[in-house]
Amino acid sequence: MNSLLDKKETSSNELSLIRKKGSTIPFGYKDAEHHEGFYEPITNELEALDETVQYIKNKALSLRDGCDYLYHKTDRKISPAGLMKLINKRYK
Repeated sequence: MNSLLDKKETSSNELSLIRKKGSTIPFGYKDAEHHEGFYEPITNELEALDETVQYIKNKALSLRDGCDYLYHKTDRKISPAGLMKLINKRYK
C-alpha cells in the first residue's frame, strides 16, 4: 500500500505533499485539490524562497527587504518574524 507521505520529490513533475497541521497554510504551499488534509507545493514560491534565503544568509538583504522581495516575486505576503521562523526551521 502506497502512502501519500511516502512520495519523495525526485523530479519536477512529482508532488511532495505535506500533512495539514493547523489552519495556517505554510508559505510556498496551497491546499491540495484532490487530497483532503494535505498541502501541495507551489514550485515558483519555493524557488523564490530559496533564492531569498541565500540573499539573507549572504547579508545582501535584510529580513524586511527579503519579505518585500518575496512579495514582489510571488505576490504573497510574509512577515519578517515569519520569514525568520521559516529560515530557522527549514534551512538549518
